[in-house]
Amino acid sequence: MKKPIYKTPGINNSSLVTRFSQVLALFITLSIAGLLTFILMSESINANAGKINLTGSLRMLASNIPHAQQKPQALAPFQQRLSLVRSTIQLDLKKDPVLNQLFDSIEVTWEEISTHGYPLKQQRHFNNDLDRLVTYFQHKTEQQIKQLRLIQFLGFFSILLISYISIYRLKRRFISPFQQLVSVANEAGKGNFTAKADETGIGELGQLAQSLNEMSQQLSITYQEFENKVSLKNQLLEQTNRSLNILYRSADSLSVERSDDKLSELILQLESALGAGHVYARLDKKETSLLPCIPRDSSIFPLSHPYPINKGSLSFGTLVWLTTKQLTPQPWQQELLSAMANLFASAFDSEHKQQAEGRLQILEERAVIARELHDSLAQSLSYLKFQVSLLKKQLGNQLAAPNVTATINEISDATNTSYKQLREVLTTFRLKLDNDSIQSSIRTLIDQICLKSPVQINLDYKLREDSLTPNQEIHLLQVIREALSNVQKHSNASQATVTVFIKNNIINVKICDNGCGLGDPHAKEGHFGLSIMQERARSLSGTLDISANIPSGTKILLTFNPSLNNTL
Repeated sequence: MKKPIYKTPGINNSSLVTRFSQVLALFITLSIAGLLTFILMSESINANAGKINLTGSLRMLASNIPHAQQKPQALAPFQQRLSLVRSTIQLDLKKDPVLNQLFDSIEVTWEEISTHGYPLKQQRHFNNDLDRLVTYFQHKTEQQIKQLRLIQFLGFFSILLISYISIYRLKRRFISPFQQLVSVANEAGKGNFTAKADETGIGELGQLAQSLNEMSQQLSITYQEFENKVSLKNQLLEQTNRSLNILYRSADSLSVERSDDKLSELILQLESALGAGHVYARLDKKETSLLPCIPRDSSIFPLSHPYPINKGSLSFGTLVWLTTKQLTPQPWQQELLSAMANLFASAFDSEHKQQAEGRLQILEERAVIARELHDSLAQSLSYLKFQVSLLKKQLGNQLAAPNVTATINEISDATNTSYKQLREVLTTFRLKLDNDSIQSSIRTLIDQICLKSPVQINLDYKLREDSLTPNQEIHLLQVIREALSNVQKHSNASQATVTVFIKNNIINVKICDNGCGLGDPHAKEGHFGLSIMQERARSLSGTLDISANIPSGTKILLTFNPSLNNTL
């Protein structure tokens, strides 16, 4: 961008500073000239006033001359005053011949008077000359006063004229251009750079207008560049928003459903967001190879841009973007395609992991079923097999009926036990959690037992909803079910309490009743339920403690650390 050039105004005849200085100098000159003229005229008027006084005193002395003719010493004052007047008006006598002639006439007349006397006719003539001398100086003083007034009026009107001309030129050459400059600056502040200042002005204002126009032009260019950048940024933000929108919709759709139709729909939306070319996915599976199909006329899009759908070491296919030769892929388009390929890879990998986890869960459930059957039903069937073999031998040896009957009773008891164990195992594997929480599942279990027995069971549950994993919740519910089942069948209790709380990061499950107590823990009736609870405690990496409840009944305490990784 071109940098504006600012010029420093020089001092010349058209400079505002020079013109202002000239006007100021003219005002000062007129003021000084008027002041000096006034002073000189005042001094001249004062001198004329002195001359009028002196000549007036001559006329007064002349009126006393007739009385002093017999005394020559009386004529001395007039002679002295006449000499003083001559010395005072010496310069005027040289300049003015009329005054010189008049004063010479007075001196001649005075010479005759002082020599031959002062007759009446000559007295009148002498007085007239003195009056004419006084009148001369009065008239001269009046002329000087008129000249002084004329000079004052001329100076006043000159100042008015110069002031008017100065104000007119100031408005025309300074105020109006300056107002135009201010208007252009205000318009530029509002973003309107089309207004231009008049560069024909003289002096600094013309240079200032030129600089302002150049600066306005540069600002217009800069403003346009900023608008272009903002427009480009807005386009990038809109593209980013569209990309994020398609990625969000894709992630949301893939988290719910990953069918071929859904993938085809997402690819079509991706193609629309790219705004050019054709997009399809080549997946590494037998059911579908292309989503959606490639255009029949492949010459329309000769260029291919592949984006692998990989997750770690797993490859699920390739996302392909077909374009024309004229199209140059933009960075945001490539980033969107890469992000979509990674999103597809994450979805396929999640589906792959879910299938693997499902198979693993099936294997784990089978192992649990095999373990439960081995620990309970398999042992009972082995015992039955041994008793049947014994019965065959007894029948073959034709033993006495009491011996055979005892063996048959053993087989019957073992069969009953096996049937009970089978029902316990079935009940265990039918056990499920409610959708709400483990607390509601325990409450439902207690309500079901209370409907079948007179035992009043209270629940005190103090865990957060996220304290246990689903596997831990299954084991916990199974332990409580077995314990309450024993209370219902064997304790003869009227009340029981189930308390679940956490202390020092250890889960505590306490089941207490006020029944007759456990008695022999290895009794045949309660053996299988207790073994199930012990097995569940081991699965939780915890301990199960069975003790007497004071003052009566039984207390079962299960403790385990929920942070340990437990499995079914």
